[in-house]
Amino acid sequence: GPPGGSPPPAGSLPAELVGTWFHGQMLNLQFYNRDTGIWSDAGGLGHMYVFGADGSYTLVSYLKLGEGTTCVSTVAKYESGTAHAAGSTLLLTPSVARTRTQICGNPSATDIEGSHDTYSLPWQVGLDANSHVKLWLDEVQGRTDYYKDGLAAHVIGDWANNDGGAIWLFDPESGQWVDPTGVSSEWYAFYPNGTYRHGVIDAGFGDDPCRTVTMRYEEGILGGSGSNITLETTAGLRHTVSLCDPSDAIDEPLSAGSFERWSWGIPIDAGGNTLDLLRIEGGFRSIHLLRVQ
Repeated sequence: GPPGGSPPPAGSLPAELVGTWFHGQMLNLQFYNRDTGIWSDAGGLGHMYVFGADGSYTLVSYLKLGEGTTCVSTVAKYESGTAHAAGSTLLLTPSVARTRTQICGNPSATDIEGSHDTYSLPWQVGLDANSHVKLWLDEVQGRTDYYKDGLAAHVIGDWANNDGGAIWLFDPESGQWVDPTGVSSEWYAFYPNGTYRHGVIDAGFGDDPCRTVTMRYEEGILGGSGSNITLETTAGLRHTVSLCDPSDAIDEPLSAGSFERWSWGIPIDAGGNTLDLLRIEGGFRSIHLLRVQ
């Protein structure tokens, strides 16, 4: 955009652009204090934009150069101002533009205020091949892709594998378990209110009609950001039952408080009805699920 122009009007951002977008790690939005001018811990490495519905924006960035060596340089950036989307071009006008540079071998850092001129960035919001919501910005360093904070709306719903028998295996209101079919299955339900339910039937091996089956039910707090889903268990039960005698069962509570982080993908080329989960915190595991219609 033209340098030195008047700030773009507030409230001129499309809904799809509003939110928090990050490349690398999520950063501490408060790591520069505008009142005191003091920098604190960024909380990670990367870049993060926050676009408000009122047309405000904040950019925080923290980079290390020479990582893994004995001599490391760092660049921290904090910028805030007003934003305006003109078609596929994003116009940003900083009111604060601080950059702190610590050069390797120099005991003191430089902390400067940059230009407040309006500048432009071509932008695009869409889905990548695994249905992750992305913002692409053509920045000085090249095209950068940003994940959106929060769990994507298209992950919400019921997902199951095999015969889906784990879906309603337990009714938390009545306390009743279903009779197992003898087939192993697993199910996740992700709800828009930030909760989840999870059911597993482990039918064991072999064809013994009276073999023991283990059923597990969990519920808890659902979170997510970018390509990750987080699950924090608040309650859980285990039901061990004989296939030929449902009255021969043992129930026991499971301890709450477990935390799991999963990476997710819904391959677009599979029609959007296949969910691939890969557990990356809480023990490695992968699951392939289909959407329950």
